Amino acid sequence: MHGVSAGMKEPEEISEAEEAQEAAEAFDENIEEAHDPTTNKGKLLLDATCAPADIRYPSDISLLNEARENLEDMIDGLWHLTPRNGHKTDYSRKKAHRGYLSIIKQKQPRRSKLRKEIRYQLDCVGKSIATIKQHTPWAWLRSVT
Repeated sequence: MHGVSAGMKEPEEISEAEEAQEAAEAFDENIEEAHDPTTNKGKLLLDATCAPADIRYPSDISLLNEARENLEDMIDGLWHLTPRNGHKTDYSRKKAHRGYLSIIKQKQPRRSKLRKEIRYQLDCVGKSIATIKQHTPWAWLRSVT
């Protein structure tokens, strides 16, 4: 044996089991270092372009339609507490729903038609809020809306 002590093995004599054992020990050492809060391994960069796509914008017509329908349900719930003068809402619920459906069913609605329907839905939401304020007997709810 050329300069190798009797206790050491030559490189070609290392078995696969010993290589696997050394790799496992090195992995365990890396894990322990990673969990050490005092070590700093560098910077973490996060990419914000991976945001979820299901977030709706305030100008989204489906969001406005949902708000209008929820307000109509609130008006229906409060209606039995009022003197029941006139119509429940200042607009036609059927016309508002039809307008929403006419936009949603189109693949690419024209901008002008979309803007008009968003404006109409916003008007309906505003009128519903005004109706709730007018017919609400509780002062605390008037300050919330």
